[in-house]
Amino acid sequence: MSKIYTSQTTVKQNTEEAISQASTKIVAQILKNEHLVQNDLVSIVFQASKELTTVSPAKGPRTQLGLSETCFFAQYLPFKSGHKLSVDITVNTQNTPALHAVRAATNIEVNNLKLIQKNLISLLLNLTQLNNIRKKNLHKIYISVSTDIDKEKINISKILQKADLENVNYEFTYDTPISPDHPMYLARAIRILLHYYPKDPSSTPIPLYLNKTAKKLRPDLIQPS
Repeated sequence: MSKIYTSQTTVKQNTEEAISQASTKIVAQILKNEHLVQNDLVSIVFQASKELTTVSPAKGPRTQLGLSETCFFAQYLPFKSGHKLSVDITVNTQNTPALHAVRAATNIEVNNLKLIQKNLISLLLNLTQLNNIRKKNLHKIYISVSTDIDKEKINISKILQKADLENVNYEFTYDTPISPDHPMYLARAIRILLHYYPKDPSSTPIPLYLNKTAKKLRPDLIQPS
């Protein structure tokens, strides 16, 4: 099975430099203490308080630690106070089936419940089909929506059932908030991270970024015309 390493820190202030330094430090410390390398990593999931809005916490580890191929995910969690940042690093352990991670994202034009449900179901179905993932091989589903989407009105259990993914372990949260003037800001966004056991352990996960998300979040995936 996989293993999760967790750490938490307080960020001094809501600036890009401070957030990047804090996220890089806690990830680097876990990698050093546990003697982990890039190939051990499945995903790195950050949880940040709502005050941290200037940059995604993934930026520091990507640029400063060279973890560009790692599957990052960032969530908002309601810490009681302060500029809190925590991280969960999922790794594969020896002599166990390899756990993979794959990301997907889309965005919607209006904050409409039916439209949100339709796009989320479609994103789940397309991502699992693209990577040949069966429900029995799914380990966990992370789903987040940006704070301009009414999360409280969304019935994730019903959505998973319509996507034929009922009874799969999941987390449903808000994204970490990013200021609207930030280059990575994306309105009405839906993001997914899947942990799964592939039929072929040597296969490479295929991410799926639809609508405006590819240009904003993963321009490296856009094929030249």
